Amino acid sequence: MPPTLCYDATCPFCVAWIRRLLPFLRRWGVRPRMLQARDIAGRLGLAEGEVSEECRFIRADGRVAGGGEVVPELLAAAGWRRCAALLRWRPARLLLRRGYRLVAARWHCDAAGCQLRPRWWRMGTVAQTLAGQGGERRRHGFW
Repeated sequence: MPPTLCYDATCPFCVAWIRRLLPFLRRWGVRPRMLQARDIAGRLGLAEGEVSEECRFIRADGRVAGGGEVVPELLAAAGWRRCAALLRWRPARLLLRRGYRLVAARWHCDAAGCQLRPRWWRMGTVAQTLAGQGGERRRHGFW
């Protein structure tokens, strides 16, 4: 199985980042897959319809990393092994986890819509993305 980056397909923030990274992921041989896919959910031990609180990276050898630990895994897949090794050290991992938690705390979605200010330049893209996935339109923002 090739390395796989798993993301929440109902989250516009995740979808936007996957779209930005897609050319690089293809070049590095990493497959982006939705967490909602049955084979991925089964592989990660998620119930049907359940979504993980963080993105996940499944390495070619089957090991799984999540959250901030995905960054060194992507760098290793890109061939930047030394940089990935540095980011796997405990202090760097703690910083990556903290950064991931900060972003996750500020970017949250619920059925009623986010409490955060929407970004005007992304609203059309988000609406199109959600409409294409059969989802409802939600307001999102990061700050």
